[in-house]
Amino acid sequence: MSLFDRDYIRQENPEGRNFFSDGNNMLWLLIAVNVLLFILNIRYPLYSFDIKPAAIIGSIFSHASFGHLFFNMFSLYIFGSLIARRTGGWKFLGLYLAGGIIGNLVFMACFAGEQYGLLGASGAVFGIMMTTAMLDPDRRFVLIFMPFFPIKTKTLIVAFTIIEVVSQLGNPNSGTAHLAHLGGFLGGYLFTLAFLKKQILWNPLKRKNTPNAPHKAPNVTFKVVNPQFQNTPVSQKELDFLLDKISQHGINSLSEQELARLKQAREQMQKGN
Repeated sequence: MSLFDRDYIRQENPEGRNFFSDGNNMLWLLIAVNVLLFILNIRYPLYSFDIKPAAIIGSIFSHASFGHLFFNMFSLYIFGSLIARRTGGWKFLGLYLAGGIIGNLVFMACFAGEQYGLLGASGAVFGIMMTTAMLDPDRRFVLIFMPFFPIKTKTLIVAFTIIEVVSQLGNPNSGTAHLAHLGGFLGGYLFTLAFLKKQILWNPLKRKNTPNAPHKAPNVTFKVVNPQFQNTPVSQKELDFLLDKISQHGINSLSEQELARLKQAREQMQKGN
């Protein structure tokens, strides 16, 4: 089987797939819906700020200001782009809704009977952050508002959880829905356990995690990251190893060296044609 025989390498959609089945398409569609509703809401208010059953879903597509919208959509893109292709479009939508709805329900349960408002996609974004950490825990980020050193996704989630808990306890009337953020984490966690269990590499509630990632291919005696392979042709066995890893965990699971080898394999095939 060659590089171009793999369904996930081809440019066209496999038979039976449509626009909404592609995770990246769904990611951009969600961003577009949020932006469009923000623009419409300036002229024609669509949702009240008061939490009501009818606004539980509508509120996770609405924002109070441009800054609020920008930060949420930027975060949605950064984390969503890492997992959207792996989850597929419909599961990515389900994850977004699970984080947002459960986040709102947690907030409502804690402030039942009180007049509080809630608006924004933060719960949905926090849910996607949790799932990203569970599927890609060792991905490293450099955050502009924290010390400039790489931080792993799973460490980032733990840090955010601590910050949200401390912020809620320290100033529950700050105007920021910290409980909805924590509820978003819960929604993402539950959705991942229910629908993405085979892809989980890190479970924050387990003391010892056993990755499901079958990165070791049978009868493979080489190491892709070994420098001795940099100047040697890519064998079919090595190519199969890389493509299987992409199929199961997405192209973001490849190291820089593995990406270079994949590019080299493509160039080899193009020269051979």
